[in-house]
Amino acid sequence: MMDNEWFDEAAGPLVRPYMRTGGRTQSAGMDLDVSTQVVAKSGASGQPGLSAQDLAVIALCEQPLSVAEVAAALDIPILMARVLVGDLTQRGTLTVGTGEQASSPKALDFLQEVLDGVRGL
Repeated sequence: MMDNEWFDEAAGPLVRPYMRTGGRTQSAGMDLDVSTQVVAKSGASGQPGLSAQDLAVIALCEQPLSVAEVAAALDIPILMARVLVGDLTQRGTLTVGTGEQASSPKALDFLQEVLDGVRGL
């Protein structure tokens, strides 16, 4: 999902990815693992000062996604996705998943059903 002005069919990217993050390799926010789940907060895309790239990340994260999935969907390096997602998290437009979903009673019931099904094979 690269902007056409930043990509030449024969040469590839015309601007190094780290330049699109202001030369930073670490976000202003938290250091995120590639499997960290993030989701956009309601109304996040209406905040002033968001770049087109920020808006693309927010649009993707309407449903929970991992940092790796954001990188894959935007066709950008993982490091760049970590910086972008971390910045948006720091800014308050994205929420980091807490892992509570995996320990909810509904999730545990589902996992027990899967385990029972595997044992039945």
